[in-house]
Amino acid sequence: MNKLFFFQRQICKFVTNVNKSEFLKSFNIDHTPITHNISITNVNNQKSEIDSIKNGKQQQFRLHTSDKSDDSNSSMYSKQSLWPELEQLELKYKNEVKRGMTKKICSKYIKKISSDTDIYKCLEQAEISIPITAHSSRPNGEGILPSGRHRPSSTTILESELGLTGNNLLVNDLKLPNNESIESSNGAFDELNKTIVSNDKEVGVNELIIGGKTLDMNIIKTIYGTTDPNEIIANSPASVIKANTGMDPETWINMDISKLVIQQKLQKSRSSSDILEIYKENFTEINYVNAVTALHRIAKNSKNHERYTLSNDPTMNKLLDHIYSFIPQMDQQSITNTLWALTRLEIRPNWISNLFLKLIPLANKLTPSELSMSLYCVAKFNSSSKKRLVTNQINKSTAYTIKDTLLTISRQRIEEFKMPIELTCIATSFARLNVRDSHVFRYIADKSLQLFEMNKLDVEHICSLIWSFARVNIVNTSLLGHFCKFIEKNADKCALRDLVNLCWSLSKLNYTPNELFIYTMSPMLRTFIRDMNSRDVSIIAWSYSNAGIQDNELFKDLSLKIAANVNDLSAQDIAALINCFSHMSMNDKSLFRSLFSRAYILATGKHFTPVQIKTILRGLANAELMAPNKLVDCLSSLAIDHKNSFEIDLITVITSLSKLGVDSMKYEPLLFETEGIVHKMYVEDCISLLNVFINEANQSNNFVGLTGKRLILANAYLSQCCSRARNKYNFTTILAANLLNSMYKLNLSSPELLHIIMKQIIPLINHSTIEEFCLLLGALSNTDYSDRAIIRTHIHRRPLLQNSLKEKFALLSNSNPIDASSLTHAAIRIGYYDDVIDTLFEKIELSNNALDIISSSQAIWAMTQAGYKPSWSKRALETTLVSLNSASDDNDSIWRLLWCAIVHNVSSDLILPIAESITNDLPKDIFQAQQIALALVKTGLADGKFVSDVCKQFYNDILAYMRNDLYENFGVNRYARKSTRDDRKFKIRDINYDLWISECLIQLHIPHTSLHVIENVYRISAAFPSHGFILDVISFEDTLAPKNIAQASSTLRKSQLTLLGHLITRINLSDLYSAVADKTARMLIAKTISSFSWQAREFLSFKNPNEFIPSYNQEQCSEFQD
Repeated sequence: MNKLFFFQRQICKFVTNVNKSEFLKSFNIDHTPITHNISITNVNNQKSEIDSIKNGKQQQFRLHTSDKSDDSNSSMYSKQSLWPELEQLELKYKNEVKRGMTKKICSKYIKKISSDTDIYKCLEQAEISIPITAHSSRPNGEGILPSGRHRPSSTTILESELGLTGNNLLVNDLKLPNNESIESSNGAFDELNKTIVSNDKEVGVNELIIGGKTLDMNIIKTIYGTTDPNEIIANSPASVIKANTGMDPETWINMDISKLVIQQKLQKSRSSSDILEIYKENFTEINYVNAVTALHRIAKNSKNHERYTLSNDPTMNKLLDHIYSFIPQMDQQSITNTLWALTRLEIRPNWISNLFLKLIPLANKLTPSELSMSLYCVAKFNSSSKKRLVTNQINKSTAYTIKDTLLTISRQRIEEFKMPIELTCIATSFARLNVRDSHVFRYIADKSLQLFEMNKLDVEHICSLIWSFARVNIVNTSLLGHFCKFIEKNADKCALRDLVNLCWSLSKLNYTPNELFIYTMSPMLRTFIRDMNSRDVSIIAWSYSNAGIQDNELFKDLSLKIAANVNDLSAQDIAALINCFSHMSMNDKSLFRSLFSRAYILATGKHFTPVQIKTILRGLANAELMAPNKLVDCLSSLAIDHKNSFEIDLITVITSLSKLGVDSMKYEPLLFETEGIVHKMYVEDCISLLNVFINEANQSNNFVGLTGKRLILANAYLSQCCSRARNKYNFTTILAANLLNSMYKLNLSSPELLHIIMKQIIPLINHSTIEEFCLLLGALSNTDYSDRAIIRTHIHRRPLLQNSLKEKFALLSNSNPIDASSLTHAAIRIGYYDDVIDTLFEKIELSNNALDIISSSQAIWAMTQAGYKPSWSKRALETTLVSLNSASDDNDSIWRLLWCAIVHNVSSDLILPIAESITNDLPKDIFQAQQIALALVKTGLADGKFVSDVCKQFYNDILAYMRNDLYENFGVNRYARKSTRDDRKFKIRDINYDLWISECLIQLHIPHTSLHVIENVYRISAAFPSHGFILDVISFEDTLAPKNIAQASSTLRKSQLTLLGHLITRINLSDLYSAVADKTARMLIAKTISSFSWQAREFLSFKNPNEFIPSYNQEQCSEFQD
C-alpha cells in the first residue's frame, strides 16, 4: 500500500510542480485536440467508444455505440494516454537522487513505481472504463464528501484514474476465477462484486484475474478506493488534485494544458496586481475557469483599501466583462465563486441578474459548501441598502424567487451542513434575511456544540454564530455558556470586529456575565482603542449601557477616542453615544459639549431620522448636563415635521421634550397626534403621557385642572388603561402607584380603574418590597374622598386584604418616629387600624415631640382620627399650635392641625389666629375643610370674632364647594340593570343602602326625604321633616378595619348636626346588611325610628310572618369574599 501512496503523491507533485516546457513534452506541439479512445465490446457485440461531449456547464464522458471510431472530439483533451507520462516520471526518478536518499533507497522507490505502472497497464489492456458521470447518479449523494472530495459507494470496488466511483462499469475480457463473463449493464459492477464473493473458495475473495494476471484485491482497493463509505480517501488522485489545484477533477483532467499552466500561475499569485497582469498577458487564451479563478484570487488577496482602486481599474473592468461572456458556460462552482468574489469586493456589475438567474436551475445540484456560500452572498446583497437585491437589474419577483429557492433548499438539506464554515454561513444568512426558523437554528446549535466539543470551531466562527442568534433573538443558554467560557480562555485570538460583534450580541440577548465584560472584554477592547472607528465606539457604548455594566475606565478611553474624532461621527453614532453616555451618568462636560455641537450641525442639516430624533431626545432628557436650547428647539421642530412617522415612538418624543422643559405649546401638535393611537398604547405609555400633563401643571402657578382637549386626552388614556386591564393585564406595584398619583395630581377620577387595581391589590402587596409597598400605600392614601370610599369598602369586605396589610405593617413595626408618622397617617386615611398601628403610635409617643411640623401634624391627625389616647394627642396638639409659624410651615399640615383642634374642642384663642392665616389657598382634603368651616361659621365657634370679612367669605366659599360624592347617586333609577358577570369580575358589588332604607320606609308608609344634604357638607340617607329627625348610617367611610371602631370624623359629624338643631338616630351598615340578608330589614328600620314614628311602632306591634324584602335579589346580598 505504501508504494501506491507514494506513486499517487508523485503524480500530484508532477502535475503541480513541473514547468511548462517539461510538461509539454508528452503532448503534441500544436496542442491539437486529441482524446482517449478505449474500445470495448458490449453484450450485443457492438463496437462502442467513449468520447467527449459537452453538456451544459461541465465536460462529461458518455457512452454511445457506433460502427467506427470518431477522432473529432473536443479540444479540451490530450491525444496520448497517461501511461507514457507515468513511464517518463519513472525515467525522471531513475536519473535523479533525492537529497538525503541513498542509492539503495532510490532503487527501491524506482522498483515500486515500475510495479505500479504494470498494474495500470494491465487495467488499460483489459479495456476497463468507468464513466465520469457515474458519481453524480448515485442515490442520496452517497460517497460525496462535504469538501468536494469523493467517497466510494458501498457497491464499488474499482475507481477510474481520477477516483470517481460509479456503477456503470463496462467490462471486456475480464476473467473471473471460473472463466465466467459478466454482461455489460448498468448493474454489472454490483454483479462482479457478488460473483467474486460467491467464488471465494476457489481463488479467494482478495484475488482478481485481469488480462491473465492475478492481482491482489487489497492493491486494487488501495489504488481505486475502499468500499467503506465512512472512510475518506485523502490520498486518492482525485483528492490530491482537488487539494492542490482547487478544481474539480473532471474539469482539471478535461482542461487543455495551456489553460492548466495559466491556472497554476493564477493560484500561485498573492497580489491583485500580479493576477491582473497574468490576465492581461493571457487574455486571449483563458477560459471561464481561469477567469473565475482570477476574480476569486483578487477578492481573496485584496485589502479593504484596494477595493476602490480595483473598481476603477480598466483591466479589472475588462475581466468582469470577460466573465459576463462566460456565464452560459459556468457550472455551479464557478457561479458560487464568482458571487463570493463580487460580494467580497463589493462590486455590483450590471450582469449580476444573469448570474443569479443562472444559479436558480442549478440550486438543487449545489454541494453544501456551495449552497451555504450562495445563500450568504444573497443575504449580503439583501442586507445593505447600497447593495440590496431588488434593483433595476433584478425585479422584486425575481429577487424573492432567488431568496425563497435558496432558503427552501437550505431548510430541506439542513442536516447536510456539517462543516464550521457551512454552519456559520447558513446561520448568518438566515439572520441577515430576518428568517427566524427555530428548526434550522436548533440544528445549528446542536451541531455547533458537537463541533465545539471536537475543537473544530475557532473564535471567528463562535462570534459569528452568537451574532446570528442575537440577530433573530433566539437564546440558547447552553450554547452561550460554552462559547463564553471559550472566549474567556481565547480572548487574545479575537479580532476587533469579533469583540464588537460579541459585545452587541450578548447585550442584545441579555446574556451579560459581569466577569466576562469587566475582566475579559474591557481589557481587550482597550487594546484596540486606536483601531476603532466611530461605529465601533457607538456599538460598544450601547452594548455596555444596555447591559447595565458600569466600566468607567473603558468609557473614559472611549470618550477620548470620540473627542478626537467627533467631526467624523454620523447621525446614527451621535444618537447612540448621547443616549448611552447619558444613561451611564458620565460627567464629562467637554465630551457632551462636543457631542451637542456635532448634533446641532447634523440637526440643522436634517440628517436625523425619526428614530434617531427619538433616541437623542431621550438621551438629552436623561443627561446630567443641560442641553442647549437651540439644539432642543431644532430637534423639536424636526420631530413635528416627522410627526406622522413616529407612531408609538411619538410618546417617547413627547415625554423627553416635557422633561427638557420645552414649552408645551411647541410640542402640542405632537400631543394631539396621540389621540389617533390611543388604542395602540400600553398602560406604561398612558402613564407617561399623564406625567406630561403633571409637568405642565408644575410649570403653571395657578393650575386648577385639565380643560379642553387635554382633559379629553387624559380621560382617553384612563379608558385605555381600563381596556388593557380588562384584557388580563396585571399591574405592577410601581405602575399602580404611579397611575394613582397621576390621577390624584390631575384631579381625575376613574372608579372602574380603581376597582380593577383593588382587585389586584393582594398579589401586589404580597410580592412587593418594603419600598414598593410604601409607595403604593402613599398613592392609595392620596386619593380623593370618593375614591378612598372605594378603597375602604374593599378593605372592610375582604379579610384576605386585611391579612396582607397586617403582614406588611408588621415588617414596618420597627420604623423610626418620622416614618411611623407617615405610615400611620396613610393607614388611617385608607381606613386600616390594627395592633401594629398602636405599636407605631407608641413609638411616636416616646419621641417626646422631636418631630417636624409635617410629621407632627400627620401623627396627631392619625391619633385623633383613631381615638388613640385623646389626652396625650390633645396636649401634643396644643404644644404644636403654640410653636406653629403659619407663614413658613406647610399649608396642608396647618389644615390637619386645625381640624384636630376642632375635634378636641381646643380654645378658640388658639384656633382663630391659625384659621385667619391660611385663607390664601384651598386644602387638598375639601371634606375636612368644610367641617372646619362649618364649625367656624355655622356652629358659633368664632362668635363673630373674625377680624376681617375676607376670612369669613373664604370659609363661606369652602362651604359652598360642590363635592362629587354628595350628589353622585342622585336620580338613580330604581330599576337599573343588574351588574353583569364581567362587572363583578373587576369590581366589588355596590351596597346602595340609601335605596334599601327608602324602599323599606315606602313600604311602611312613613313620610320621609331620601338622600338629604345638610349645609352642603353631610349627606343623610333619610330625613323626617315633620318630626325633626334624621336617619344617619355609619358606613365603611366612618369606621376603621379590622378593629371596627368609629373614627373621629363620624363623631364630629354627629356633634355638628346636633349643634345645627337636628335630632339624630343612627344605624350601622353591618347591621343593615345582615338584616337584608336575613329578610328582617323592615323590622330593623322600624325599631330604629320607633321612638318618633307611630307607623313604625304600629308595624312592630303587628307581627307579619312574611317580612318585606327590598327590590333586589338574594345574590346581591351575599357577602363578597376573596
